[in-house]
Amino acid sequence: MSQPCTAIELLVVDIRALEIGQTKSVVERANELAIACGCLSLEVDGASAVALSNMTEAFDFWFGGDGISLPLERSISFLTTPSPRVMLVSADMRAHAEAGKLGIHSFEPDTLDLERTLG
Repeated sequence: MSQPCTAIELLVVDIRALEIGQTKSVVERANELAIACGCLSLEVDGASAVALSNMTEAFDFWFGGDGISLPLERSISFLTTPSPRVMLVSADMRAHAEAGKLGIHSFEPDTLDLERTLG
């Protein structure tokens, strides 16, 4: 996993990472900093997963996956954000591997001082 650049423009969160309180704090901090936030789900119906999180207002968009992998590339192209300015929070090793290939900064949800990585 890599260190973030100083100007994150898009925070992408695996819906499962919201089970860890620290991830919710990162999303709230991103909202305060006016950083775009997206939520990704393995499930096809990403909207229902986000609704269950009670954080729909915190996310600018959400996408459902195919049951196997998170739609990471789709989320980046949605806002046309350069990958070095994207931060992913997920415990999914497949998502971390894909993020690495795309040049995205990825972090585990239990990373210490995760909020500070936003800049």
